[in-house]
Amino acid sequence: MPVVAVREDSESELCRPETPGKLCHSIAVPQYKDVVIVGNGPSAITLSYMLAGNWPYYRGTPVQDIFLQERLRGVMGKSLLEVDLEDLSQGLEGRSRNPISLLYDALVHPGADLGKDRGTTLRWRFKPNKVVDHVALGRGLPGGSWQSMNESALTISFGSWMDLPKFKFREWQFRKMPTTAQEGRATIGDVSQYYLDYVVHQGLKPHFLNNTLVTCAFQRTEPTETESDSPPFWEVHGQSEDGPVRYVTPHLVLACGTSDKPNRLDIPGEDLSFVVHTLKELEESFERRGRLEELMVVGAGLSAADAIIAALRRGIKVKHVFRRAANDPGLVFNSLPPALYPEYHRVYSMMKSGSTENYRCFPRSKLIGIRSNGIALVEGVHGCGKIPVSCVALLIGTKPDLGFLDPEIWEALSAGAHPKFGRLSLDVDALTMESRCFPGLYALGPLAGDNFVRFIQGGALAVAKRIHENLGNIPKALPSPADKDSSIPVPRACDVKCPTP
Repeated sequence: MPVVAVREDSESELCRPETPGKLCHSIAVPQYKDVVIVGNGPSAITLSYMLAGNWPYYRGTPVQDIFLQERLRGVMGKSLLEVDLEDLSQGLEGRSRNPISLLYDALVHPGADLGKDRGTTLRWRFKPNKVVDHVALGRGLPGGSWQSMNESALTISFGSWMDLPKFKFREWQFRKMPTTAQEGRATIGDVSQYYLDYVVHQGLKPHFLNNTLVTCAFQRTEPTETESDSPPFWEVHGQSEDGPVRYVTPHLVLACGTSDKPNRLDIPGEDLSFVVHTLKELEESFERRGRLEELMVVGAGLSAADAIIAALRRGIKVKHVFRRAANDPGLVFNSLPPALYPEYHRVYSMMKSGSTENYRCFPRSKLIGIRSNGIALVEGVHGCGKIPVSCVALLIGTKPDLGFLDPEIWEALSAGAHPKFGRLSLDVDALTMESRCFPGLYALGPLAGDNFVRFIQGGALAVAKRIHENLGNIPKALPSPADKDSSIPVPRACDVKCPTP
């Protein structure tokens, strides 16, 4: 069974809008929404669940951190959306830079990093008076990028870490396949179907507009006197299966992940027909071209390892090029326990040994060009070399496509990214996930520095709390564009410039 990286280790960066300045035309009448979410993956689904009136409460069961346990005594009977999350999250450490993500994980997966599965300490209550009018706009079906991955591949994380609130992945498994459900890692096909079913099971389907491409998002200008005391409004344009859509909202949430576009080397020959940039393209190449003689894999992440595993199983010779030293402690393999991920450690062992029967690696090297006759030019510490190849797989991470944002907004967001935690995370307040530059704009998931499903839900909690705090100060009525006394100005299409989608 092949194993594929789930974009939790990608070397991602922000994707600059390539053709800014296109006029954003839409004939759709704008609809007001309290919240518009761009994306429909796990982070968007979790946020939608909370905005749909489902509030989390601590039930009193023990957590791993004794200091957190003591602080939780003071919030019994109150929802996490009503308490001081900053105080609760003090001193927590883990695999996220966002304190609320660490807090949520400590409550839902207590002791997870120590190999313990004690079960969630949260219970959920539906509060009809807390339902927030919102919509999630996704390019495909609910689940986001999970819907486009190899269904037979295995997740990096345990299946239980794929859980969304209240309806567990294992519970779903036992309902769907009681004889085959098992612990440990899960197939991506199961997880993607779980996310699809979760939206239906939890009654969230009315909030999801699937197969919708967001083409433009901008902040409204020229606030009126009645609007000046409330957060600025955002306008979002998109194209759905039924035609154009247009929304006005005080809260725009970017939950669109970071796997929209593969990174490129921008070298001569990169666009040749035998060069691919994704695992999916490589699989298609295997099927289309039959047996390959020589495959060059560029990259040292899990996607590159997946490609190597797939090629060696087919008897294809592999040339592996990567920039780091083979013993670099920063390589992702060092963070994976060998007993749980033996296939990745077999690749890592080959990288450190240098070569095997069908594998040879070129550490501390880079690909500088590809010729049409199948010659790859590699530059290493000892000079340049020419290597014959049948196919080249450039698996060096992905980046989000934020081309629908106004270019000025994109510039400000990318300027405040956090290089320490990867080039993908936008400059947001870690306690609210709100942009430091643009009030009412939020980032979730990988765009906020959280790459694991178990952590991104804490970001959704932070956003939901912030939105509930803001809603009392925001006018909800959306006047007609023809209403001259409108408290929410509706600009003409010719007044708004947006990047080309």
